[in-house]
Amino acid sequence: MMVFYHKNTGEIIGASAGRKHSPEEKKLWIGDPEEIDRIVIEWKKEGDSFVPDHEQGDLFSSLEKDISQIYAYKVDTHTKTLTIKSGSIMI
Repeated sequence: MMVFYHKNTGEIIGASAGRKHSPEEKKLWIGDPEEIDRIVIEWKKEGDSFVPDHEQGDLFSSLEKDISQIYAYKVDTHTKTLTIKSGSIMI
């Protein structure tokens, strides 16, 4: 999964699903790289399954099932973690 966000505000502007990304996919970008940053979450094999290789792995596993829920979050630009937006209703 790739999550694109405004560098200054952490506002998420787009996301793409996927567990592994090719070098070509990693070149993809939304908007101006001077204003937009991204988090790339790769998945790793753990036992008989794959899990997101990120400290918020459980959250990203949940978001993989319904990527539209990503917009209920914003990115903490210092820690590169997701935080719930003020006023968001989670389902």
